[in-house]
Order: sequence, then C-alpha cells, then structure tokens
Amino acid sequence: VIMGDVAQPMTFTQLSRGKQALFEFEATADDVQSALANAEEKPSDFVASLSRVVQLSGFSDPIYAEATIHVHQFDIAIDFYAVNQTDQQLNNVTVELGTTGDLKVCERPQSYCMPPGAALALRLNIKVCSTEKGVVFGSILYDTEVQDACCVILNEVTVDIMEYIRKGHCTPSAFRELWTSFEWENKICVPPCDVNPREFISKLGDATHLTPIEPLGDDDDYLSALLYARSTFGEDVLANVSMERTENGKLEAVVRVRAKTQGIALGLGDKIESIPKALRK
Repeated sequence: VIMGDVAQPMTFTQLSRGKQALFEFEATADDVQSALANAEEKPSDFVASLSRVVQLSGFSDPIYAEATIHVHQFDIAIDFYAVNQTDQQLNNVTVELGTTGDLKVCERPQSYCMPPGAALALRLNIKVCSTEKGVVFGSILYDTEVQDACCVILNEVTVDIMEYIRKGHCTPSAFRELWTSFEWENKICVPPCDVNPREFISKLGDATHLTPIEPLGDDDDYLSALLYARSTFGEDVLANVSMERTENGKLEAVVRVRAKTQGIALGLGDKIESIPKALRK
C-alpha cells in the first residue's frame, strides 16, 4: 500500500456518485462538475420535499405527527415522523394505516416506546396496484402509565391520480379502435367560460396530461379534438373534446373521457371539472 500526504483527501470509488450520493465525500475528485451540479440542485430538492409534507395531527395532540409522501411508479413511500408532546412515557405506540382504492399497506404495524419529548421516524410502504384515486387514513395507538388504549386519529392523505398519468402518443386509427373497445365513459359538461379553444386545450393538458393526437384547427368559434394519455401501468386514456362559442361570446365545451377502468374515467373527470374554477381566478 502506497501512502500519500496526510492531508491528501481519500477517494471512495465504490460509493455512489453524482445525484445519488448520500454524503458529500462520496463524489470523487474527478467529478467536480457533477458535485457543483448537486450543490445547485440540493436547495430545489429540499424545497420540493417540503411541498410533500402533510400534517397528520394537531399541535395540541399528545402525539404530533407529520409525513412526507414519495410517490413512485408502483408504490408510495411515507416518511412518518411523530413526537411525544406529553411529560410521560408512552408505551406500545403503534401506527396503524388503512387505505381505500387499489392501495395496499405492505408492513404489519410494530410497537414502540416513546419517552417524554422523544421522536419516532418510520418509513411505511404502500403498494399501488392500478391507476386510481386513493386515500390513506389511520391512527396512532398507545398506552400511558394511567390509561390503556389511547388513540390519536390522523388526517387523511389523498393520492392524486395524476401522479400516474403521463403524456403519450397514439395514431388516429389506434385511437378509434380503443374508443370503441372501452366501456367506461365519463361525460363532463364544462360551463361557459371566457377563453379561446386552444387555450382551453392547453389548460386541459396541464390538468390531465392529455395531449392532442392531431394538430388543432385555427377556428376560434368551434373546435373538436382527440386527446390521449397513458398511465404508468400501461393503461390508455382517451378524450374527445367538442367546443363551441355561444352568441354571448362564451365558450361551451363537452369532454368525454373513456378508459378501461372506472377509476381513471372518474378521476380525470374530477380534474376536468376544476378547470373552469381555475380560469375564473
């Protein structure tokens, strides 16, 4: 083994590098540009993680709890954080979660002991089986020195269906075949709004990730478009939009969403119904 200067930094080449580095010293000396890139991205990543923090209990509850939600392709990771705000020890502290929709909790709940002022950090995993809006609910059970079976009810966490909808490409012939084969349809009547057809399609794409399969026309009074998107589970999402400007200058639209499953059709329908409210702001 050849030893260099005592002050010379050591290089750990087997540890992760670049954006996946866990510690500052994991990047090698030859990766200066990547290290600088990481330094610029860390503040934005930190701010993004703060936007995913959900408060689960109140500040006056015996146990304060919050969670950071990380949505992946086929599962949801919940970084759970709880603090004992009482002046007594809490025994048999158990976090029990339940779900609605096509979500399944992977781990069995375990019991913990929390002294006064102690904090508890857990990572809980939930499996996602299909593209559907879901809700995660639960409670914290614990025992005290004077009372057994105490409970703190946690706030619900809604899993947005748009976490699993992506933009996609589809030919007109394939669109027609899928349109006739899908049995679930959700028809949404958009109330009159003061916007041009192309702007409405743009707002629709921002809210639902649906994109036109063909170029849009130039008519400002009438427009019909076919839109397509695809879920991370490989499910196709279709939409037919018909828009017409009324005599008072307002734009009326009818959006028909078709999908193989009911959850996608209803979930996207809720997103489309929120577009006129956003346009009025």
